[in-house]
Amino acid sequence: MLKVDVYTKILQIAFFTDVVSKTIVIFMKFTIVLRFYSTLNCL
Repeated sequence: MLKVDVYTKILQIAFFTDVVSKTIVIFMKFTIVLRFYSTLNCL
């Protein structure tokens, strides 16, 4: 029973880490696009 609980916890942590990293990647791409557009507007 304890092993299953630990395994579930590991899966939850792995899933959470995956979601966070994907969110960070999307946010970084969004920031780069925003900077690119603002640079174009300055020109």
